[in-house]
Amino acid sequence: MRLVRSLWRSVYYDVPERYEKAVFNANANLFEMVNYYASKAFSTVYADLVGGLNRNEEEAESFVRGFIDSLEPCDVFAEYHFPVDRKIGVRESVKAIRAYHGCSWNSTTLGGLKLKENLSEETMRGLAALSTYRNACYDLDVAGAFGGLQLSKAHYEPEDLQLALSKYADKLRSNRGAMDVLQTSLLSTSDSKLHSSGKDFNEAGAKTAVAVLLKTLDLQHLDDKTFILHGINGLGTKIGRDLNALGAKCIGVLDRPCSFHDSNGIMLKELLRHMKKYGTMLNFRPKVRENDGDKIFGEECDILVLADEEVALNFNNAERVTAKTVLEASVGPVTPIADKILNSKEIVVVPSILAGSGKALMAYFDYMERGGGSASRVSEDVLLQKVHEVVQETLVLKDALGVDLRTAAYVKAIKRLFNVMLDLEVKKAEVFAHQKE
Repeated sequence: MRLVRSLWRSVYYDVPERYEKAVFNANANLFEMVNYYASKAFSTVYADLVGGLNRNEEEAESFVRGFIDSLEPCDVFAEYHFPVDRKIGVRESVKAIRAYHGCSWNSTTLGGLKLKENLSEETMRGLAALSTYRNACYDLDVAGAFGGLQLSKAHYEPEDLQLALSKYADKLRSNRGAMDVLQTSLLSTSDSKLHSSGKDFNEAGAKTAVAVLLKTLDLQHLDDKTFILHGINGLGTKIGRDLNALGAKCIGVLDRPCSFHDSNGIMLKELLRHMKKYGTMLNFRPKVRENDGDKIFGEECDILVLADEEVALNFNNAERVTAKTVLEASVGPVTPIADKILNSKEIVVVPSILAGSGKALMAYFDYMERGGGSASRVSEDVLLQKVHEVVQETLVLKDALGVDLRTAAYVKAIKRLFNVMLDLEVKKAEVFAHQKE
């Protein structure tokens, strides 16, 4: 239990036991992870929230507890099933999900979309919750959401995939009365209930991750720095390219089930050409290994980039990490126990709530502009300016509170959400008073 004290009264917030257990659970699900990180932040800022209210002690604590309780669950978890008539002549039933979080303060939501053969409900809930805190941390006027279609993109013809996505979009429109912004390049649509630009924002995702990294480390370039890249995908490849451009040298790549380490440096362009031709890293160089992935985390480097869409560091491998900095470019790649281990080793962890925000930010700017032509290019400049401002504010908060960067980012998000809730209370009171007149 962490005690937090104010000048006028001793108050505290207990991290709920079910989330405390997530620290020691090697297989904690993403929803537990996000709620644990949020609970840590609540325990840090609880006294300030209570003490800042112009109310008596009991009412103040009751209001803050109610605020915390409102952010624990997802507001809506919708599951849909619909038929898709495929070109190969078969009809398949597709399962789809959309989870919404934080809607009590804003009915408009923004979040991503996954296509995966096995969708985890707790992962969808966790991604929706993380979207709320990320959006709030970056001062975006939207709550969080996340969804998915349970299918394999590789096994679907483009026409079949578009049909499935179109039916999914129709379900979202018919089952919700507020705007839902989808952060995906797979669907292009815009109306009064649903917006998706259909643009690929991996470029913005990479630029944001690298910008957050540089700002956190207070560096302008990365000459003589080395990095290991986990995830050769659209985002990971672009991050590797940008790190190379800043002077850093790639000395390791993990793309399961293969890994490759070479202290003399790896030419990512050559590796990508090989993978495009053969579909694997195998036989690219004699040093490429198969089913030996976790060992690469123990190789010395300056920056470990986690860009793959899976949990990378957990209780079993976090102790091996020797990198000076871990960059969470993907969503939720570090479990709470791994995070605790990394912090105990004084490894700088650049959390996904900050570094993994680029695609969501661009989706938000696109929604605000309704996809207007060249405005997306202007928005990249706006994006980097926004990133610098938010990271600087978070770093100041980190030093002031004496916490890690992830906790500081969650505190920043919580303070904004709390102020929005207070504004809503004032507006409700004004409406009630007007009705009484």
